Amino acid sequence: MTIDTKFNYYDKCFTMLDNKVYSFEIERIDVNVTPVHAGAKHTGLNKDISYYDYQCEHRFNERDCYATKEELLASL
Repeated sequence: MTIDTKFNYYDKCFTMLDNKVYSFEIERIDVNVTPVHAGAKHTGLNKDISYYDYQCEHRFNERDCYATKEELLASL
């Protein structure tokens, strides 16, 4: 199995924190993969990726992180 992430360690990304644009370098990446079941039938995998900032003070879901400030603002 291969798990791809949008960003790598020490990449800079942009997100929102306290209603303000927040940029940070990724210090930690957590990947959580769980099976999805529909009754007894296995229907795929759920992938949850989180990025942490300096000293792991804040955690951000991958879907809320963007490569540029412009991409972030366009998503709002």
